[in-house]
Amino acid sequence: MDPKLTLLLLVFSIPSSYLLRQFHYVNLKMTWAEAQSYCRHRYTDLATISSTEHISRLNRPTLESSAVWIGLSDDPESWRDNMGKTHTNMTNYMFIPVRLTWNQARAYCRTHYTDLPTIENSEVNHRVYSTKPYATEAWIGLYRISWAWSDKSVSLFRNWAPGEPNDSERFCAAENAEHKWHDSDCNTKLAFLCHEDPEVKKTTVMLKMQTTGDLTDPAVSALILRQLGTELESRGQTDIRLQWKVQPSLQKPQWIG
Repeated sequence: MDPKLTLLLLVFSIPSSYLLRQFHYVNLKMTWAEAQSYCRHRYTDLATISSTEHISRLNRPTLESSAVWIGLSDDPESWRDNMGKTHTNMTNYMFIPVRLTWNQARAYCRTHYTDLPTIENSEVNHRVYSTKPYATEAWIGLYRISWAWSDKSVSLFRNWAPGEPNDSERFCAAENAEHKWHDSDCNTKLAFLCHEDPEVKKTTVMLKMQTTGDLTDPAVSALILRQLGTELESRGQTDIRLQWKVQPSLQKPQWIG
């Protein structure tokens, strides 16, 4: 088979995990929502602090307020059911006379039945209520995830001061001068901390390759990318991710290795 000349675009990119998140203290007094809007407009978001390493890089200047907003808040209305499961007239409900935590009860129900019950109307509520003994409390499928980050990240890292959070009517988090967190009234005007995630840097290189192989075959593409990656590593470039695609003008399907 005669070799074919194929035009490729090779993309070099540095993964975002290798780029340091930057933190910016803003010495303007705003409510939590105003600070969130400001950070999203000028940086990335109100600060998500997801590790002690992040805290070690905070360099707090003198500010107009002792407390500073961060991107953590609690939505008291963020109740959810068990993945929106639909209950019908054929649904059976069972009372389990075993004392478990909510998470343990959900795992038990998913293992032995379907799930903790989702109560969608008064009829279902009556059927569920009638299943358990009178005046007995029992778990249902409604739950709420408290204290979530503004940028929707799933980090579970917390650095609460002792005894915090301690007020069911305060739904926004602020840090003190020791970088410990406490709950505060979201309408209080404080200075705030934003974070900025650097953009992933990419470099595109155009290559001409002469080969008898089918470059639209994922196995062939993966092999070539591995060979290119090995060559780059031998030159000291270890933090680079490679992608490539066939030029559309050559009527080859686009793919990513």
